[in-house]
Amino acid sequence: MSRKRNPQTQSGKRSQNIKKFLTKKGCKLVLPTKTNKESEVIQKHLESLQQLLEICVPHLSNLKRKSIMECEIENNDSFGIVVTKPRGKSLYTMGTSRNKKIYLQPEQALWLAQQKKLIIFYQQKILETQQLFNLMIKHKKVSLQEFLCFSNLTRAGYVVWRLSDLPSPKIIYYQKTEKGTKIQKINKENEKENKIQNENEIENEKENKIPKEKEIGNEKENKKEKEKENEKEKEKELEQENELKIKREREREKENKIQKEKEKELEQENELKIKREKEREKEKEIGIKKEKDNTFEFEISYVVFKKKKNFRKREPGKPVMYLVCLSNKQPPPDQNQLKKLKTKYCEAPIVFGIVDQGSVLFCEFQDLELEDLSANY
Repeated sequence: MSRKRNPQTQSGKRSQNIKKFLTKKGCKLVLPTKTNKESEVIQKHLESLQQLLEICVPHLSNLKRKSIMECEIENNDSFGIVVTKPRGKSLYTMGTSRNKKIYLQPEQALWLAQQKKLIIFYQQKILETQQLFNLMIKHKKVSLQEFLCFSNLTRAGYVVWRLSDLPSPKIIYYQKTEKGTKIQKINKENEKENKIQNENEIENEKENKIPKEKEIGNEKENKKEKEKENEKEKEKELEQENELKIKREREREKENKIQKEKEKELEQENELKIKREKEREKEKEIGIKKEKDNTFEFEISYVVFKKKKNFRKREPGKPVMYLVCLSNKQPPPDQNQLKKLKTKYCEAPIVFGIVDQGSVLFCEFQDLELEDLSANY
């Protein structure tokens, strides 16, 4: 049995106020009429709710942002992703420092945004994961195959780095310092002696300059007279040269007309040759394209390390594997291509990540020796 509340108590007064707004069993007080007035009232109510959301949502998002890392995409040609507010433990295994800034690789930024550990700004606007992925593909920074291989390995607990963007190893510089007071005293005495010698040399130079200045004055007067005579002779020579130039220009104009006529004839012959060469080149290109379709150059895109407790980016240790990202349509590697890769990167095995309809298959090619069973038959 439920107790009846006293109307005099505070809880009883609240229950009576609520009952006033509740309708009794039966028909509704207001029925939908689908008129213009009703639609206007509903629209005003929705607008008032939108204003409340605009006030409340930024306040809530600012509270969440304090614990999330923030990045900004540069508008340069490099299109780098710079960390503006570092947060969390993800930078222990991600990011490279350049010019006193921390840069993220595009795969790392996409994966952190997918895990809701990163907010990315581009042109003062927040980007979603799909917008960022479309932007990276547009600028040819990441492919779908590379991102899927990267995300699968990071989820499994490995540290994945691009081969072209590995962090530089830590270098320690040891500087030797000289100790003792005897060496300092000897250096001070040598400095004083050098100063006295320099002062004596400067005084001797000043004494020798005075007679030299008188000789220089007489030489200048003689030079001015000779220069005037030379100028008159040069003017006469220039007049004669101008007359000869005018005659030569007229002769050249006649020769140029004859050459232009010959060049036109040669151009017509060259045009015919060029057309024939283009037809031959097209035939060669068709044959080369067919050969290229059959051949494909493999490049290592990622280096994979094991994640340990005391892992450091500058001292990661030996790699676990070198990764090559492929699609299902690309052909498998030849024996010669595998040998080239193994000779370059002999520290760890070379693994191929093949992407097929969103799923990734990791495989490795090894030499297999078969037994001769012909002797048994």
